[in-house]
Order: sequence, then structure tokens, then C-alpha cells
Amino acid sequence: MKTGGIVFCILSAVIGAGFASGREIMHFFSRYGAFSWALVCAAAMTMSLLMHRVMGRGGRGLAGLLPGSRWRIAGQVLTGFLLLCTGGGMAAAAGELAALTVPVHHARLLGLFFTLAACLLFSRRPLRILHFMGWLLIPALLLALALCARVPALPLPMPALDISSCVEGLLGALSYAGLNVMLSAEILCEAGGRCTQRNRCRCAAWAGGAVGALLILGNAALLPHAANLQSASLPMVALLRVYGKAGYYLAAAVLYLAVSTTLIAILRALCALLQQYVSGKCAAALAALLTALVALCGFEEIVAHAYPALGFVCLLLLCRPMPGRGDEV
Repeated sequence: MKTGGIVFCILSAVIGAGFASGREIMHFFSRYGAFSWALVCAAAMTMSLLMHRVMGRGGRGLAGLLPGSRWRIAGQVLTGFLLLCTGGGMAAAAGELAALTVPVHHARLLGLFFTLAACLLFSRRPLRILHFMGWLLIPALLLALALCARVPALPLPMPALDISSCVEGLLGALSYAGLNVMLSAEILCEAGGRCTQRNRCRCAAWAGGAVGALLILGNAALLPHAANLQSASLPMVALLRVYGKAGYYLAAAVLYLAVSTTLIAILRALCALLQQYVSGKCAAALAALLTALVALCGFEEIVAHAYPALGFVCLLLLCRPMPGRGDEV
């Protein structure tokens, strides 16, 4: 697969519902005002470095990233918890989108289980599917960001930042990078296994730069509205409402594509994690079952509050010395 195709796969895995709705951009970046531009640069550069590090594991997959020996179980439990909570949030979001856009009885449950089943099927060959879906997601996201940027902003002042707020913002940007790289780690490993060392550097640089460019566009669209939309659960959706029904369905389409691509990456990673203990088919069924249970429990709100802490732990896991071949199962 060429560099451009790999970059589209990585972008598809990284851009989830939080990004497409603007919630992550607002929480980790835009609410810090002018300092958000420095935070975007820090997150993009950190993601490029972490992506290159993960891609270097090649075909060893997600298991090869986790600590060896006595710390392996703890790393697997933490990673599994992160994947399950995020996957459950994505599946629950798919159900909510179905309930809002499909006029049938039990649309929420039907949307949840249909999306979960389709993404489980697509996760068997994730790179090809993510490449294709990326060509749908990225243009739709760019259109949504362009329309959001055209919405007039209310002249509300942003509060001044102190040193502690800047440090908090920097830690949040680093945790954002660690979280997203860990969520897409299995896809990065599989993509890295198809690249030469030189091409891995190029892919990681382009992917990190592309995420940074999208963050810049998202921050440019949301920053003028930060004082007004800091508490909004879906900032981009709130802005796209200005365009009526067309804006509403564009927002729904972007969110659903983002949910689906991230869910494919998460299910692939969960299967890789579970295959260390059960057979391939059992691992896929167990991954889908656990994700559905989390989605039905509505854990997405808990995840929203746990993300910064989980992201920072993921950053530490990814920055530590990688286990050698002797440590791998």
C-alpha cells in the first residue's frame, strides 16, 4: 500500500465521534484560547513520533507494544478497558444517530447492532476498508469544518490563562496524542508491517501532519465560538444547525462515518488482544459481545471524564522501552 493510502487508513482510525463532533477539539484545544495553537502543534508532533514508534513494531501487533513479564497483564487490562469503553461509546453513538435520523421503531438498538456487526465484519480486512472510508470521511469532514468556519461568532471574551492552566492544557494535548495513537495501534502496526523503515518515517510524518492540519482547521472553526460552546456536547453539530436540514444531515453523516471507522480499528485491536487467550472466531465474538454490553450500559459519559487520565497512561506506555522479542508471547 502506498504512503497516501496508509495515511488515509490512519486518519480514518484516529478520527472518531469526539473529533467529528468537535467535542475533543474544544475540550483539549479551543477552550485554551490563543494558547490552543501551541497545543495543536505539540499534539501533532507527539502523534508523529508515537506513530513512527508503533509502526516500527511491524507485524507484532498491539501485544508487542505492551510491557513484558509481570507488567504484561496490567498493560493488557488497561488497554482492554480503554478499547472497550471507547468502542462502547462509538457503538452507542451509532445507535443515537440511528434514532435521530431513521424513522423506525427501535432504531437505536437496530442502529447499534447493525453498525457493530458491519464493523466486526469489516475489521477482518481493516486497511482496505479504512482506506475506502477515508475517502468519504475526510472530504465530508472538511466540508463540515468549512461551513462551521463561516458561522458568525458572538463577541464574547475568553478568560485569561494562568501558568497552571497552560500546564494543564499541555498535559491534555499530550494525553490526547497518546490516547489516539493507542486506539489506532493495531492499525498502525499492520500498516508498519507493509512498509520499509524509510516509508514508515514518511507515513508517520504525513499522518501526524494531516492530523495536525485537521486540528488546525477544527480549532480555527471552533475557537471564535469557544466562550459560547465550551459546555456544548456537540459543538460542530450546534454550529451546523445554522444551515437547517442540510447541515443536520451533513453532521449526522460525518459523525456516522467517524464512528464506524474508529469502531473498526477498535474491534481489530480487541480481537488481537483477545486472540492471545482464545481462538480467532471466539475472540471476534467476545469482542463484539463485550462492546455491545458497554454500549448498552451507556458508559460514554464516564469515558468522557476518564479520557485525559487514560490518555496520559497510554502516553507513558507508548514512551517506555518496547518489549524485546524475548518478552513477547
